[in-house]
Amino acid sequence: MSSPARAHRIAVLAGAAILAAGSIGRAADRPQEGKEATEYELLRAKFGAHRAQLKQIESTEDKIAKKRDMLPEYDDYIYGVLSAAEDSGLALQDEIFANLMVWQLDVGNFSSAFTMAEHILEHNIDLPARFKSSPATFLIDTVSAAAIKAHTLHDEFPVEHLQRASALTFTHDVFDQARANLHKAIGLLLMREADRLMDNKEASVGAPNAARREALKHLRRAYELNTNSGVKKEIGVLTRLLKKEPAEQEPETDPYATAEPSDT
Repeated sequence: MSSPARAHRIAVLAGAAILAAGSIGRAADRPQEGKEATEYELLRAKFGAHRAQLKQIESTEDKIAKKRDMLPEYDDYIYGVLSAAEDSGLALQDEIFANLMVWQLDVGNFSSAFTMAEHILEHNIDLPARFKSSPATFLIDTVSAAAIKAHTLHDEFPVEHLQRASALTFTHDVFDQARANLHKAIGLLLMREADRLMDNKEASVGAPNAARREALKHLRRAYELNTNSGVKKEIGVLTRLLKKEPAEQEPETDPYATAEPSDT
């Protein structure tokens, strides 16, 4: 259960430790002594017990359900960490916080995950050692995979999640294959959105092709970054459809253009 008093205490202790460390740019190592260190070790023990419970579960779906049940127990801690960073502009290395961001992604809490990822990326906080990729690459890989899975299953997935992942990681160095998958996922979702607009009698005449043009831009970028990204068929389909577009129906502004700058 969330406790404002506990969240405030965590924020105060974290803030004091951050200011004592005084590291700018990259998050400082955690203090080994003091009240904040004691509080953190208690939390580490709790988190370790939760991870031990998860290791006893073989089903991935059941693990995700268990994580969803466990996550509210860390709401105060997450709030306290973010509040301390907002007040000071600084942060500490935090393996527990990074793990919890991963859990948020695992259970599909993308809004919370993005807020936490922004903190991690801004302060150069490391992921736990078991992760081989950088935080930016991990975020892109995870969100893109979730979107492509949803697309394959004909489930809904907001393209805004992909656009947020793109915006958060735009200035970060990531593998081209990861960035290609992100563009591929955006392109596939926009292709499906174009199909929905074709069936929507209330949509403007040029709306489907506006979505297709934006989809084609992303799919071409995916192919530029990785020729094995598996988008050649979709590029061909969109190119043929857009060649049939009457010039007078093309809108002056493209409502489906992404707000983020190109990563070329």
